Amino acid sequence: MTLCESQFGWPSVYYTHGAASVILFGLWVFFYTDHPATHKSVSSTELEKIHRNKTEAHINMDSFIPYKKICTNPVILSVWFCALADIGSGIFLLTYTPTYIKNVLNYGVEETGWLGALPALSHIPIKLGTGYFSDKVKTFNERTKMIAFNSLALFIPGIMFAGLGFIPDEYPLTAVLIFTIIHAFMGANCGGFYKCGTLVSRQYSAFVISNIQFIKCLTLFLAPGLVAVFVSDDSNKSQWRTVFMVLAVALVIANTIFIFMATDEPAEFTNITRETAKLHKLEKKQRQNTDLNIPSNLQQTTLA
Repeated sequence: MTLCESQFGWPSVYYTHGAASVILFGLWVFFYTDHPATHKSVSSTELEKIHRNKTEAHINMDSFIPYKKICTNPVILSVWFCALADIGSGIFLLTYTPTYIKNVLNYGVEETGWLGALPALSHIPIKLGTGYFSDKVKTFNERTKMIAFNSLALFIPGIMFAGLGFIPDEYPLTAVLIFTIIHAFMGANCGGFYKCGTLVSRQYSAFVISNIQFIKCLTLFLAPGLVAVFVSDDSNKSQWRTVFMVLAVALVIANTIFIFMATDEPAEFTNITRETAKLHKLEKKQRQNTDLNIPSNLQQTTLA
């Protein structure tokens, strides 16, 4: 918003974001690699830790994936539901917080720019801190830590969303603070459902996490859809309150399900490899052929 108010106007916003995207993409291409063994920043000790307790198929990155088993696993489904609720709420905040600040809380354009950036900025330190403590804290087991961090990322924001629409008009900064705290707590999701999905799916975690990214794409339509259904007047707080309540319910339900489903144990489908899948398919085909031959054999016995 500051750029919009400057002498450079709206075009500077697009040029600035475009330049930043090109630079960040270039850094990603330079540093990223699929194989930790070939990355210059990964030591032999760290490589051993990365490969510890992993199968050869996992280490060699076999492309085989048991799609049906993964997509019907209850734990993975709960992880994806958490992702839908959490990321959907986050996308909503990023998209519509400035609109709410300007049209409901009645701040100016430049003030809206600065205040609207606070939620996104608050997300970063919490995300980094959660990742660090989730790995380093050994006092609690992994399941307990995942439930705790997931509750920080979903349950607390859900409660705050429920109260957000009831903040009196004379306390606009309180509303901005709540927006900021909600987005900050959502940064704890990396120690919750993200980690659970990785630990449960093990060598197939790339498929599970990539589907979370797909869910993120879906939420780009979900947030505008909620606003289109419930908000016809951008300045009407009661209409926004309905959206907040929908998000609150989704977050609380998703976290409640996760509490019962969360585990750090690998799922049964992690035992399925390309070889075992071929063997199972062959055995199933042999059983089917045997079953087809049973009536014929019985008939011959009867005639004899």
